[in-house]
Amino acid sequence: EYLSQHEIDKLLLTVLPPKLNKQALSRALLCNNPLIVAESAKVLILALQRVVQFSKDCADITRAFVPRLPDVQTILATRSRFDPFVNPSRRNIILNGLLCRVLFEMSNKFPELIISTNFDWIKILPEPISL
Repeated sequence: EYLSQHEIDKLLLTVLPPKLNKQALSRALLCNNPLIVAESAKVLILALQRVVQFSKDCADITRAFVPRLPDVQTILATRSRFDPFVNPSRRNIILNGLLCRVLFEMSNKFPELIISTNFDWIKILPEPISL
């Protein structure tokens, strides 16, 4: 089904407010305040889940939504700052879980974004433990 740009914009309002664009979300994820990072990750998770609901009816929604997402590299950089395997604090464990959930939701709906990222995904796993 074809929707006009105005109709797509109206639907996107229910997914993610216009002020939360790629630049704003990237800045929030790169912020030094862990609370802002956590809340930004939660917003992204919810937005990605919502866009999946709308995109079942219209692929135009998906195409309009992707440019508003932060780069996968930004999410990975944020995740590395709060790596629970380097600093196993409760805060880092929670933030790492949220950021991995963002990557999971992105990979479900936009696998091409994950595939096109030049990243060694094995780095997300912890180092082997020597006994």
